[in-house]
Amino acid sequence: MSRHVIGVDLGGTNVRGALFSENLEVRNRLKRPTHREEGGYAVVDRLVALVRALCNEAGTSVSNLAGVGIAVPGPLDVTGGIITSAPNFPDFTNFPLKRLVEETLGIGVHLENDANAAAYGEFRQGSGRDAHSLIFLGLGTGVGGGIVLDGKILRGAHGVGGELGHIILAADGPPCGCGNRGCLEQWASATAVVRMAKEALESGEPSVLAGRESLTAREVFEAAGGSDELACRVVARMAHFLGLGIVSLCHVVDPEVVAIGGGVSESVDLFLPRVRKFVDEQVFPAARGKIKITRAELGDDAGIIGVASLVRNAG
Repeated sequence: MSRHVIGVDLGGTNVRGALFSENLEVRNRLKRPTHREEGGYAVVDRLVALVRALCNEAGTSVSNLAGVGIAVPGPLDVTGGIITSAPNFPDFTNFPLKRLVEETLGIGVHLENDANAAAYGEFRQGSGRDAHSLIFLGLGTGVGGGIVLDGKILRGAHGVGGELGHIILAADGPPCGCGNRGCLEQWASATAVVRMAKEALESGEPSVLAGRESLTAREVFEAAGGSDELACRVVARMAHFLGLGIVSLCHVVDPEVVAIGGGVSESVDLFLPRVRKFVDEQVFPAARGKIKITRAELGDDAGIIGVASLVRNAG
């Protein structure tokens, strides 16, 4: 019997999947629009169709799969296979995705939070493949994260462990979408970089960024790379708070590796040296110089590889 597994990343815009060999090498991959506006059950139908198409392209059948792993946004009841809430999927409140896909395909399905899945992918095949513990921080529009300790994802007693973007760094900081203030997400995300740049521009200070109708984090990082003083200060501030967050996490977890992923990681050369220096100065002496802080290696494939690895290990 084939030991192929399929990993799927269910995103708000696209659903992406890959069929893996027994050795977790990609055989083929597909991407299709999610069309979440059509409702949860229609999304399930498209996900199932993607799995079947991957099998057809590889010349195998669904019944021969060892299982399917699905990385999904939002908090989960992993044991029950239920999406408790998902910000980009209004219909996915207490949604039994695992049961619906299993009943349709007739094989086992494993659900995992997308950030946890990315952390596990990096742990197994990316920047943490030679380690026993890893913290993953995905810096994008927000800040996602995941923790792997001794080969296991840290989920916590209520399924909300590893929400690293919402550790509080400043009690009087900017309001966060989670309802608190001063979360890491409000200092180290692409959204935060843009907010801090706009706040600095309001003072009228000269900058190549001044006068733009819209502003992106990429533009701020590009300006910093060009030695624009205002942009450099914004990136330095972002690096300070990211370092502060990493130190706090390291004092709880004491990991071997901290992997930085997400869209902001494309500009990692502008802030990672400062983050490393800050962490080495602030962590307990026993850990100084021993924590590998690096850019994540797997990019958008991290979550797909992570859930496929979880299915493989469960088998």
